[in-house]
Amino acid sequence: MQIKFDKQDIIDSICVFVAATHNNGEVEDSEPHLVQNPEVFFDKVRGFKASGMIYGHHTILNQQQLTDAVALYLSAYYSFISDRLLINFNYDEANGEFTVDIVVEH
Repeated sequence: MQIKFDKQDIIDSICVFVAATHNNGEVEDSEPHLVQNPEVFFDKVRGFKASGMIYGHHTILNQQQLTDAVALYLSAYYSFISDRLLINFNYDEANGEFTVDIVVEH
């Protein structure tokens, strides 16, 4: 099975990850809707990064944490097994578009 995320799906993943991080790593009872200014970035040298702020704390995610955020989102909200997800980030410089290709292994 293949899944394609657009930028909004990536933003949702960032919000879930940042909220869970500030809730002792737990998605349950976290408040992703309170995450402010979630953003995703691409740098040719450092790769993909993301950021968001909750409860006055600014969190920056490196590429591995961003990958973990997508896996956490899919496992917490859609019951996918995170160890079976192959996650590949894409950035189209021509139109500034972020996408994620996800392959679910059986």
